[in-house]
Amino acid sequence: MQSGNGMRGKVKRYDPNLPAKEVLDRLPTNQFYVVCAYKVHGDYQKGAEQLGIKIGTFKSRLSRARKAIKQMEEASWRQPIRIWTNIEPTE
Repeated sequence: MQSGNGMRGKVKRYDPNLPAKEVLDRLPTNQFYVVCAYKVHGDYQKGAEQLGIKIGTFKSRLSRARKAIKQMEEASWRQPIRIWTNIEPTE
């Protein structure tokens, strides 16, 4: 899977004014895809199957993505982002 833009890679500082999509774009590519798959399917197994990875790998990447988002929140010293409710599946 390739990155859609050059922003993915290192976790960057969170800006509370950014839309949720832009926050997700700051995640490493593998974490970005796992977060999106989890949001679409709402299920670890289905998300892992879609991405063609083991469920343990899926859970691990999702955990790291959540920690990265939390780090961005803490670095901002502002209101937490509600990433899990702001992202809607797209068709």
